[in-house]
Amino acid sequence: MKHTLYESNNSIKNYKVKNSYEVIKNHEAIDFCEVVKVYEVINFYKVVKQ
Repeated sequence: MKHTLYESNNSIKNYKVKNSYEVIKNHEAIDFCEVVKVYEVINFYKVVKQ
């Protein structure tokens, strides 16, 4: 699970994933909130805007 979460977070930062569902689908993250919690992403929408 750690590897999956790492890749999900990496996608958000490097590829500016616009949809959390896309992260879940591509990296098989069971719960996107868990990804957010593990990497201390305070505001997903802020990440999207950048």
